[in-house]
Amino acid sequence: MIEIFYVFERTSGRINPIILIAPGIAAVIAGLIVWLGGLGFRKVLSAILGAVIGWVVGFFVIGKSMIAASVLAVAAAITATVLNRMIIVILAVSLAVTLGFIVADRGGPYLGIAEQAGPAFTNPVSSQGPPLNVTESIKAIKAYIIGAGDHVKQTCLQMSWIGWAIIGVMIIIAIVALVYLWNLTSALCSAVLGTLLIFAGMVLLLLYKGAMPVTVIDRKAPFFAAVFGAMIAFGTIEQLVLCPWFEGRRKRKKEAQDAEAPRSKNLWRT
Repeated sequence: MIEIFYVFERTSGRINPIILIAPGIAAVIAGLIVWLGGLGFRKVLSAILGAVIGWVVGFFVIGKSMIAASVLAVAAAITATVLNRMIIVILAVSLAVTLGFIVADRGGPYLGIAEQAGPAFTNPVSSQGPPLNVTESIKAIKAYIIGAGDHVKQTCLQMSWIGWAIIGVMIIIAIVALVYLWNLTSALCSAVLGTLLIFAGMVLLLLYKGAMPVTVIDRKAPFFAAVFGAMIAFGTIEQLVLCPWFEGRRKRKKEAQDAEAPRSKNLWRT
């Protein structure tokens, strides 16, 4: 599946810089919030995840339209802030499916399922030619997303039962962890999502600078895997330690204000 990112890396030279910079900065900022404060700002996390889910559903289900995807993303973000616990469950299951898919895809040669790999990903946008304007860049990104989605779909259809078994085991582990270790699992999922957003945002910004981040990450996969794991571990521990402390401090402050309010009212009457 790494070839999908290689294709985008080769095409990014024609994409308008605004299309790379704006999402890149937004992804880094959102990633930092979720990475360090997902457990304490669950409504923010839910809004971000709800917007992503709404956009994906709106784009791939409702006619592959950017407008429909954006409208549904906003509606899903608002709904997710109310159903924040359900969003955590969806996040955990989604990350479990993604991890299982990556293990099945990248570990194919070791699991005996290499022959089931999906077809080669063809670039829907030519990597050669003059730079694209904003409108053309959006159309190019849309074509790329559609092509990547179709490629993932074909890969899933050709995946062997071993790959689906791995995904099923990951989902079961996620559900059991949510039932018995809610806070730990929530913090872990927030750390993973935040780290993914930070990495994605930095990749977009580096592509704008003309670097080759996908190639570097793939060539130094063990190093970046260690960095990724260290960030997840730090984010998880930091949330488990600091977020409950801040939440308890807010509660104590609110309780003190509530206790002080009637007393002030009575003193004014006297």
